[in-house]
Amino acid sequence: MVGRAGLSPYATVEALGHEGSGGGTATLGRPSGKRPCQVLVTPLAPDRIRLGPFTAVAALFVEDPEWSPDISPDRLAMFYNFTPTESRVALLLSQGSTVADIADRLGVAGSTVRDHLKACFAKSETRNQEQLVSRILRGVASLSD
Repeated sequence: MVGRAGLSPYATVEALGHEGSGGGTATLGRPSGKRPCQVLVTPLAPDRIRLGPFTAVAALFVEDPEWSPDISPDRLAMFYNFTPTESRVALLLSQGSTVADIADRLGVAGSTVRDHLKACFAKSETRNQEQLVSRILRGVASLSD
């Protein structure tokens, strides 16, 4: 059985650093050789979370450096009132493309891409590429259905 992060039941803990009161961090290696996942373990207050006959004692937060959100251009248009082209430009930027990459991919001039980005900044209430990408990746538009 392999989960979304590509971890098998045989994933190994490469490092564990305790952060007081029973919690800690771990790096989980993968049999595939892909970059390891980072895990934060934090204890929960006793008897606070019941899962049927069981009580949850810890929460695990797993960060997979190989995962990228599947963001829909339609969702960006809905949340920020972007045009289809603005949605595509913002999405490509959030996936790590440069202005030159986006211009090449869309077959337009770099100045045209920058004009679309200016419209995206205004509509998303951001001031620059970094803020726009952060808003897209941290916002609800990045959540899966």
